[in-house]
Amino acid sequence: MYITFPTMKNLNKLKNLGIVGDNYRPISVKYLLSTDDLSIIRWFSSIAHVLLNYYYPAQNFLDIRETINYSLRYSLLATLGHKHGKSIAWAIRSYGKSPSVMLRDAQGEWTKISCFISLKDVHGLTRKRHEGFTILRQRSESAASR
Repeated sequence: MYITFPTMKNLNKLKNLGIVGDNYRPISVKYLLSTDDLSIIRWFSSIAHVLLNYYYPAQNFLDIRETINYSLRYSLLATLGHKHGKSIAWAIRSYGKSPSVMLRDAQGEWTKISCFISLKDVHGLTRKRHEGFTILRQRSESAASR
């Protein structure tokens, strides 16, 4: 028995949330445009973490990574760009591909308040079989360099 990530079912759920359009390409989420950048990033980040945590034992784990890296990431960037009246390219230049919100404290130090999961973190996730269970783990640096 295998657990699988039902790609089309989840893309349809993302479509119902307004994250992807009729052609399943990422679009901006219109009902988030009135919220602040921090809330937008946290909303998308929570969806990414729910998908990762729920489907980590799935046989087709690469489909989950693709959904997060493409659909969620670019919808987040499109939403941030749309909110500021700019393009996705502007959002990537301004926020990077892993958008985050930083806050400067009284000493002038920057602190990261919230961020979307980075490309490196998503690509570093692997599945490891251990005594009949599948464990999600971060790839070690030595394994990543091979």
